[in-house]
Amino acid sequence: VDWSLVTVIPTDEVVEAGDPGALSLKRRFAPLGAAVHALADADALAFPADLVWLRAGRHGQVAGLWPGPDLQNAFFSPRRAVPLLPDPAPAGQAAPALVLTRSAILSARAIVMTLFGEGERRVVEEALADGAGSRFPVGRLLAEAEQAIDLHWCP
Repeated sequence: VDWSLVTVIPTDEVVEAGDPGALSLKRRFAPLGAAVHALADADALAFPADLVWLRAGRHGQVAGLWPGPDLQNAFFSPRRAVPLLPDPAPAGQAAPALVLTRSAILSARAIVMTLFGEGERRVVEEALADGAGSRFPVGRLLAEAEQAIDLHWCP
């Protein structure tokens, strides 16, 4: 891969224990030569993305899209990134985090999703079965995807 041709942005800015996604990605990809941007830059970057790599959680969240009052904005905003505060918020998250919007995610040419453990697999299976009416954001998001989703699961 010619990493100088690759642009990387996180799907949400809170990735793990308050670590902003762009910083985490920068440590991994900048040494290879990729351009790494924060989500705050999303509206200025070229879209659609070639690839969006998602992670779904045991609570049905995906790419930082958690249930709560901000979810509708994240699903229907014309912007590429918006602030979202889950309700209830995960431990340690007191402020909204920027997330990539539904339209930005679904505009990607390819979507890959990685799941870890039985809990994540069960939630995604239920969410997929529920489709667009799912109580889980991952179900609602994937129900609207027109492209095939490459799903990878590790027990």
